Amino acid sequence: MRRWLWAVMIGSVSLLGPAGCTGGAVVSAGEARCRALCERAMSCPSEIKVTLRDCYVACDDLEALNHANDCYDEVDALYDCIERHEPCADVDVECADQQDVYSDCIADQCSTDPDRDICL
Repeated sequence: MRRWLWAVMIGSVSLLGPAGCTGGAVVSAGEARCRALCERAMSCPSEIKVTLRDCYVACDDLEALNHANDCYDEVDALYDCIERHEPCADVDVECADQQDVYSDCIADQCSTDPDRDICL
């Protein structure tokens, strides 16, 4: 899947208000980093259209996955790799190793208990 992080983000359904509104909610450093990377991706030519609303919802969902699976180190390594490349780089190629490690971290938790809400 090309640019998997952004594709995951687009799969989220938004119930938020207007783009840019956070309702005063405090977000973690990891979620803020995810949002910044997602916002950078909005300038990329793609068949997938990314909006700020998508970024906010998807990064919140990813933060929940990271928290539930304790995958903070793995996602930080992936974000580090993405940040080293141009915003529109092919993450599947440029950051394949980091992406695999992060995917394994999440999958390991769900393989032992696939009925967990976060895994569905």
